[in-house]
Amino acid sequence: MPWIYDIESDIRYKQGIEKGIEKGGKAKALETAIKAFQKGLDFDFVMELTGLSNEELLKIQRSLKLGKNSTQPGKGDDSHKKS
Repeated sequence: MPWIYDIESDIRYKQGIEKGIEKGGKAKALETAIKAFQKGLDFDFVMELTGLSNEELLKIQRSLKLGKNSTQPGKGDDSHKKS
């Protein structure tokens, strides 16, 4: 006699689905924050829009500033100058 297992009723399965949804939502919020900062939107507005914490948004802003400095000569990056 075959044994039938309903995976959708398994608590671990449900927890895994919930965790995946949370991670996906967080990834989307981070992506939205990056785009919003690139468009020059206000910090408080981005926080309200995404639901991300102050610390998370500050990290994003720092990484965007570092990225700009390292990719645009003359914007704080002196590596393009000849000695």
